Amino acid sequence: MTSSLRRAADWYLRTRWAQWLAVAAVVAAAALLTLGRPWLHDDLNPYRIDVDVYRLGGRMILEGRSLYGAIPATEIGAELPFTYPPIAALFFAVFAVMPLGWASFLLSLATVAAIVAVVHLVLREMTDLRGARSWAATAGASAVLLWLDPVKQTVDFGQVNSLLMLLVVVDVLLGRGRWWRGSLIGLAIAIKLTPAVFLAFFLVRRDWRALAVTLASFAAWTGIGFAVRWSDSIQYWSDTLGDTDRIGQAGYASNQSWNGFIHRVLGDDVSSLWWVLGCAVVGLFVLALIHRLDDDEAAGMTVMGLYALFASPVSWSHHWVWMVPMVLVVARLALRGGGWAPYVWLAAAAVTLFDGPQWREPYEGEAAYHWPWWQQILGTSWLWLLLAGYALLWFRADGERRPALDRPVPDWPNGPNGA
Repeated sequence: MTSSLRRAADWYLRTRWAQWLAVAAVVAAAALLTLGRPWLHDDLNPYRIDVDVYRLGGRMILEGRSLYGAIPATEIGAELPFTYPPIAALFFAVFAVMPLGWASFLLSLATVAAIVAVVHLVLREMTDLRGARSWAATAGASAVLLWLDPVKQTVDFGQVNSLLMLLVVVDVLLGRGRWWRGSLIGLAIAIKLTPAVFLAFFLVRRDWRALAVTLASFAAWTGIGFAVRWSDSIQYWSDTLGDTDRIGQAGYASNQSWNGFIHRVLGDDVSSLWWVLGCAVVGLFVLALIHRLDDDEAAGMTVMGLYALFASPVSWSHHWVWMVPMVLVVARLALRGGGWAPYVWLAAAAVTLFDGPQWREPYEGEAAYHWPWWQQILGTSWLWLLLAGYALLWFRADGERRPALDRPVPDWPNGPNGA
């Protein structure tokens, strides 16, 4: 099976028309994701509800009104709270000065571009492909990965998850050995707290400078938020941040985190001790795994990004864009002859990531609380896929350590020229 996959990869990298077909598929995916999919009866440039909320937050900043009080209803009449810190609202102010349609289109296009950029950077890190071959591999992978359910949903809602992931990927992979490494993660933490798990990534890596730069960057960006909106900043960091009721119902089917699972199984009155224990056990394993992966930055980064989704009280389906680099990491294992396990994982990913099983069962309102045991397992499949990926990387880590960082990564099967 591995040799067949290697031959297919080498054939693709030697076949110009197949590469152009992949480029066309990426362009088509970008157009359909941003402008609407006819089979879903989308309008041209569909309404993105979270862009609307971002735009309202930016408007509150420009008008000098409170971000965390009553804000105007969205264009469809929904009264939704603004859940980001003031510094994020400053960035979102750009949406407030343009029509909602343009804001939706531009953010959707930026999301697609961010996914393609992440794919390119991760492939560049994990292989010795460069130049046209690197972009050909990017096109081939992106043509598939743009259709993962988390990517489709982050576009459909108008979320910023892919952009935050790109900040982290650029910082970790391109910033290695540079003075600014950590600055973009600091910005990401200031916008949304979950990337703070990467402080532990730098700690395990003993990259003290990057750790300090991350903290300084976070403090600087958050300080700007305080300087512009002092009272809102006090309210956000002292009260709003911990108010999970503003985000939504923890046991709703879309919440694929550990906390979402235990709420669906044990009810909303479940002791938080279960969440703490799960996060502690898996968190310690993640730190050990990152250490075991040694200098494999792409895999270690992906492991940590996914842990943020495991541990977060709420990780909606559209937050799970970190599955994009995880698929690439496991595909590398398969191409290297990592046995049957990577293929099983990829098969499970193909079944669950393009159309989440949580949407195949009754999911509206509190329906997920009443799923039978087997639906609870299937309906939280992304969580199990994450844990299975961790186990797979643990047992394959010794063979995955990359060479010294000043050398190319010679791990494309049979070499880039198919020799």
